[in-house]
Amino acid sequence: MSSARTMVVWILGFAAAVGAFLSTRFFWPPHPTVPNPTEAQVPFLIGISIAEAIALGIGVVFLLSGWQFMQRLTALPSWLRWASYLSVAWLLVSWWPHDNLHIHHALDMWPLIAIEYVFHVSSMVGVSILAYAFYRLSSAAR
Repeated sequence: MSSARTMVVWILGFAAAVGAFLSTRFFWPPHPTVPNPTEAQVPFLIGISIAEAIALGIGVVFLLSGWQFMQRLTALPSWLRWASYLSVAWLLVSWWPHDNLHIHHALDMWPLIAIEYVFHVSSMVGVSILAYAFYRLSSAAR
């Protein structure tokens, strides 16, 4: 990848991270039953919001540039390269909506159950795909 394209990709990732951090409450206003944090808790909540936004930005960078690296893993079948690529991207970008949907829905149980299934089960599937890909790469390297 050219250095100019690399720079553009990282700028887009940075913009996605900043945009995610700044727009969170617009997309997902807190549920009225969510308690207000104490002064001591606010920095920790801001910290996790920053971490989730950065992960989303890195996920955008990976989506825009990661496939070229995945194509080099020729020891993996094509379907496993694609599944691994999508798994890494999902595991990076899903934190931002996951956490904020929790805040948006609070303890409204049906949305909470749906959030848990969508995000937790898909993360389990993604990690399983990556574990299998590493197993296949390890076997191929022998």
